[in-house]
Amino acid sequence: MKKLIKSKKENYQYIKRKKSWCFLSGTITLIISALFMFLTVSTVLVKVVPHNSFINIVSGESMDPTLHDGQFMFASDEAVKRGDIVVSRFPQKLIEERPEEKSTTIIKRVIGLPGETVDIQKDGTVLINNVELDESYLTEEHKKSTYLEGKNNHVDLNSAQYFIMGDNRDNSYDSRYFGAVNIGDIRGVQSTGPTSQTWIKSIYVILYLCLILLAYELIDFAVVKVFYKIISKNKSGL
Repeated sequence: MKKLIKSKKENYQYIKRKKSWCFLSGTITLIISALFMFLTVSTVLVKVVPHNSFINIVSGESMDPTLHDGQFMFASDEAVKRGDIVVSRFPQKLIEERPEEKSTTIIKRVIGLPGETVDIQKDGTVLINNVELDESYLTEEHKKSTYLEGKNNHVDLNSAQYFIMGDNRDNSYDSRYFGAVNIGDIRGVQSTGPTSQTWIKSIYVILYLCLILLAYELIDFAVVKVFYKIISKNKSGL
């Protein structure tokens, strides 16, 4: 009987110590995890994300195979060049017809620059001022579907307009449909450097690991708390 009482007392003291340790270790884990997440995110924002950049999420398949649906893209206020992938506001003339699109942005590739003439041939060839444009970023299949009967296949750009198209030519709503976009509609140019998708995935992995660690500590603490309550109720019988 004495051994049984001693055993119960020892268990109670053990669970009590375990509860205190779980609370302490859980608090330390929470602080370390929060600090680690803060340092990781701040490092990416300061050292990886280009200056004056913002993040866009690609929606749809108009830029396949270059960019994919759901992919993250960094864009910054760099000078626009031919071949750049840009984030543009929805054309103003279309917003007047569809006000719900006021906050919509589109991601396309710059084909024609201000003051140029864009001609799209029936075989899919694009001419800039009567000179064939090298579109090596396109597959042959996408190139063939560039020409659209009855659409904007010939456009004279003024000094403040760009002609933009998606790389997935048979599935892209672009300047062939709504015409040129104004220079003021361009919000940013895709930033060069490490691919954003790689860094975003790295952040996700780190966050998941931190959350798993925190979940383990919380479950451990909850289990110990339950045992502590059970033993505390039986303490009077010790």
